[in-house]
Amino acid sequence: MKTQKLRCRACFTPTCSVCRKQAHGLNSGQLPSTRAALEDFVCPACPQEKFTCSVCEKEKSRNDFSKSALKHIKTRKLRCRACDTPPCKVCHEQVHGLKTSQLPSTRAELMEFVCDTCPQNDLTCSNCRIAKSKHDFSQTQWSKRKTQRLLCKVCCRTS
Repeated sequence: MKTQKLRCRACFTPTCSVCRKQAHGLNSGQLPSTRAALEDFVCPACPQEKFTCSVCEKEKSRNDFSKSALKHIKTRKLRCRACDTPPCKVCHEQVHGLKTSQLPSTRAELMEFVCDTCPQNDLTCSNCRIAKSKHDFSQTQWSKRKTQRLLCKVCCRTS
C-alpha cells in the first residue's frame, strides 16, 4: 500500500519567492516537500534565471543576490551576497556593513581584501611616525587618510 505525504494548506498553494503570487493546480512533484523548499519555492511561471556576479564572476541563482541588487540590476554592478560581505584575507572574518565604495570591485581586489581592523592595514602617523591601527585615528582623520596627512589621536591633541 502506497502512503501519501500529509501537507498543510500552505504547501498545497505555496507562495512564489520571486513574484509573491500563490501557485495553484500544481501536481505532487511540483509541491515543496520541506520548510526550506517552501520558503525558496519558485512557481513554474517564473523563469529560473542565472545571474553573474560582477565581482567574483561566478554564475549564481536569484537567491544568491539581495532583492535590492536585483532591483537595480540595470543601473548598478550586480554583486552577490558573498561579495557584499567579503572575507578578510588576514583574519578570515566576514566584513559586514561596508559602503559600496569600500567593497572590492574586481575578483583580484576580492582576493586581496583586508578589513580596517587588521594589523596589516595599519598606517603610520605623519607626526610621530608610529604604525597604528584604525582605532588610533579619529573618524575624520581616517576617512581623509588618502588625501591629507594622517595624524593619530595623540598627535591631534598636542598639535
